[in-house]
Amino acid sequence: MNKKDGFGYWFSGLVDGEGCFHARAHYRKQDNAHMLVTYFSLRLRADDQPILEYIKKQLGVGAIYLHSEKLSKHLQADYRISHRRDLSGALIPLLDNYPLKSKKSRDYKTWRKIVLDYKMARRWHTRSGIRSLADKQWEEVTKLCNDLKEGRRFKRLTPKPQRRPGRG
Repeated sequence: MNKKDGFGYWFSGLVDGEGCFHARAHYRKQDNAHMLVTYFSLRLRADDQPILEYIKKQLGVGAIYLHSEKLSKHLQADYRISHRRDLSGALIPLLDNYPLKSKKSRDYKTWRKIVLDYKMARRWHTRSGIRSLADKQWEEVTKLCNDLKEGRRFKRLTPKPQRRPGRG
């Protein structure tokens, strides 16, 4: 295994556990624009920021943001790739060559389709706003974004435990 393969397999495993594929379709009223927001994020505790810096250096794209998390006392570091050319030119080829193994691979396939088929679509300006997709395509991408969101919802596999009488 060469050094490139080592990084690819390691990164794929890290994405399986900690990565997230985001896609959201919405309508912006102020300028009459259909908006399709797509990005990839990988969030770790801030003391693991050197790992994210290593990934950014290897891929040559993305940015790292530090922020506090409401439910955690630890500062978080978030590596994000959001530019459509970076997603299609760096991240997608890497994950295609080093496939995800977990159930997150289903999310990746849906997200990949959104990025390549819809986010990379040609855009143009009209009198009524920015357009990139026909109405039928907009309906399709909105459905895919909703499918991606639904796929992430937690589903309980076992019945919820019953409380014992007398316990608060």
